[in-house]
Amino acid sequence: MTLQVRPWNRVPQAVYSLSTVENDRLNMNICTYVCPMTMEPKQFMIGLFHGTKTFENFRKMGEGLLQILGTHQTRYINTLGKKSGLSMDKDAYLRKRVSFPHSPAHLAYLTDCLAYIHVSVKTWTPESDHDLVLCETLGWKNIQMGIPLTTTYLKEKKIIR
Repeated sequence: MTLQVRPWNRVPQAVYSLSTVENDRLNMNICTYVCPMTMEPKQFMIGLFHGTKTFENFRKMGEGLLQILGTHQTRYINTLGKKSGLSMDKDAYLRKRVSFPHSPAHLAYLTDCLAYIHVSVKTWTPESDHDLVLCETLGWKNIQMGIPLTTTYLKEKKIIR
């Protein structure tokens, strides 16, 4: 890393995937603008990029599963993060890789994620290219041990720049 890197790109950010559904069709994206906001009750701020299927689904249904990804899951980045569910049917891709917890919203999670957090929208604030979504935690589950995936790891592996 050099001093030419923007300061906000120097800090490793955790890599999450937000799982949503519409009409029983699964969709997931990659989220790196995620931050825990309060301790009790546990709330998260999620920055959602405009013009994506996840943005549309989350806005409509108001809940999703925020999955904590591990370093063993870099193979998902190109499909979930560099392609939109608006131009690609992610449902077929995901059906072979997910599990369905007991949930009234029929949400799914990647079977090899480290954990997931069931979130619901509390407030939605429109912004420039990402909207800020404050979410309440409805529940959570640890799935397996592992090293959380970060933006720094993805840069080191040359998956992102």
